[in-house]
Amino acid sequence: MLDAQRRMQDGVATDAQLTAGGLTRIDIERSVRRNELRRVHPRVYVNHTGPLTWEQRAWAAVEREAGRTVAKPAP
Repeated sequence: MLDAQRRMQDGVATDAQLTAGGLTRIDIERSVRRNELRRVHPRVYVNHTGPLTWEQRAWAAVEREAGRTVAKPAP
């Protein structure tokens, strides 16, 4: 994930954004184990382990819902 995008989203990123930035799923899981990333929702991460700010909670909710919208089959 690009640093500019991570800053714009207050450190919140999806697994798709992280893999587009060059990380593998193994890298993501390793970062979670090392407490470099914290899973906020399924497929949504933040780059620290402390309390989330209001902005980070909002970004995490937006990214979570964006993932659900994409995953839903068309009627």
